[in-house]
This record gives sequence, C-alpha cells and structure tokens, in this order.
Amino acid sequence: MRDLFAIIGLSSGIRKTAKQKSKFLYTISEPFQRSGREIKTTQEDLGIGTSVLLWIGNEQSATRIVCANYDTGSLMLAPGFQYSVMNQSNNESYEKKNSVIGIVLAVLFFAVIVLISFRFMTYPLILKIVVGIADALLLWFTYGFTRGVVNPVNFNNNSGGVILALKCAADFRNNNKNAFVFTDNDAVGDLGIQQMLLTLGDKKEDKTYLVLKAVASGKDVFVICTEEAEKEADLLIKGASVPMQKVVLNAVQKQNSVLARIRKGMVLTCGTMEDGIVYAENVRTKKDESVDMDRMNALYQAIKTYLSK
Repeated sequence: MRDLFAIIGLSSGIRKTAKQKSKFLYTISEPFQRSGREIKTTQEDLGIGTSVLLWIGNEQSATRIVCANYDTGSLMLAPGFQYSVMNQSNNESYEKKNSVIGIVLAVLFFAVIVLISFRFMTYPLILKIVVGIADALLLWFTYGFTRGVVNPVNFNNNSGGVILALKCAADFRNNNKNAFVFTDNDAVGDLGIQQMLLTLGDKKEDKTYLVLKAVASGKDVFVICTEEAEKEADLLIKGASVPMQKVVLNAVQKQNSVLARIRKGMVLTCGTMEDGIVYAENVRTKKDESVDMDRMNALYQAIKTYLSK
C-alpha cells in the first residue's frame, strides 16, 4: 500500500485541473485496461466544467457500488474549517467563505501591482527589472487566488479512499456483484455522486453504496449509514479487525450528509465525533500528509471481507 500512496498521494497528489485529472485517470485505469478488465468513463457538464467518472466493473449488474472521489480541493483559507461527511451545509458555507477570501486577496495583490507600476516608465533600468519581476510574481499569486490555492498533499481528501477502492477493485476481477466508481467534483459537494446516480438511472435504488471518504487518518473509524443500509453496515463492521462505530442517520441528518440522494448507502470515514457529528482531520490543510498505514490495511481487509459476502 505504501507504493500506492507514493504514486497517488504524492506523484499525483494534486487533481484539480482537467489535465491533472485526465492524467490521473489514465494512471489508475491503465493496469485494468491491460488486464482486459471492464472499465469505462462517463462525463457530464455540471455547470462548473466537465465532470468525468471512471467505472470499473459492470455497474448495471452490480448490487454493491464502492465510491471514492478522486478530485482534490483547494487549500482552505477560511479559519476554523472542519470537514464532515455529516455536515454538507457547513462544508459549502466554508467553501463560499474561501472563495470570497481568495477574491479579496487577488484584488489586494492586483492593487499592489498597480501601485508599484504606476510610474513604471520613469523608473531607472534596474528598478524596472525589479518591478517587472515583482509584477510577474504578484500576477501569478493573483491568478492562483482566483482559481483556489493548490493544496500539495491530500491523503485524507481523498487519496486514501481512492487507494482502498483500487485495491479492492483489483481483487474482484471476475465478480459481477461489485462495481467501483471514482467520482469527480465531490471534494466539496456531491456533484460526482449526482452524476453517478444519473448514470445508473432506474437501477440506482436497487444497489447498496459504500462511500470511502477521509480514511487515511483520524482518531476513530465510523460507518455512517442510512436506515435502509443498517444491516449492510453491520456486515461491514462484523468483518473488521479494527473497532468501528456505527452511526445511523435519521431523515434530517441524512439530508445534510453526502448520502442525501442515496437510499441505501454507507460512508466509511475516520475522525472524531463532536456533538453527534463526525469530523475528519487535516482535510484541505497543508497537514493532510498523515496516514495510519496499519489501519489502512485493516480497512482494506474489512472492505474485502464485506464485498465477498
């Protein structure tokens, strides 16, 4: 598993632009293509650019769908942010704050450019060179703030989830009961999940979904599920060698979670529970480089055992 973290978590740790995402999807799908595995991509323009999903296995015949988003979010500039799969309204609120902060910083940097360049033609040559270099750097920062500051490492959001899904997908090569989907535009909201359900069409209600999110680090392990998926959650927990806490969402809680659009679904996640809500650690911060390798291996074995039943 360490080699996968080196490739997915470090070499391909930033997956924000269309080019970065396309390169990443090729990297993770190429071994399956070589082995003749059934894979495909689906894409949809969701208003913020094209969202591309990678499917491994036959999603129409599968009764269980394992989901992991592969896109990565920008660095969170707004202080006090804590990511939770159970608190989408808070996640989205902080995303708006983050965008506003980015725009304000971009305006300030642009104002500095204007200020130092106001009398550019009157400067001596050496000062023109210095100001020109400063302007170029400031323009680069200004552009970065408008697009979102890149977060260099994203183990918990969501390289760990991708790795678990990939390892399990490799184990179930000739099994039509399980399919795996790597979603896009889910680092902040749930646009990838929406697209997944659209692709499945009328058959979406017949399946059980296991979402892997923020699994690389965190104090405790939680299986957060809808009422319809409680028995499936029990199966997952029963086959685990590490303690897992089950959290069953009521109707109100479900509507504010990543499972809002899913009837029979679970989220496997790690973190700390505060006031009934599970919060992940280090998501969208420069500290998102921690991984509990022993527990990751245990989670992999637990998912593998669950999918074999």
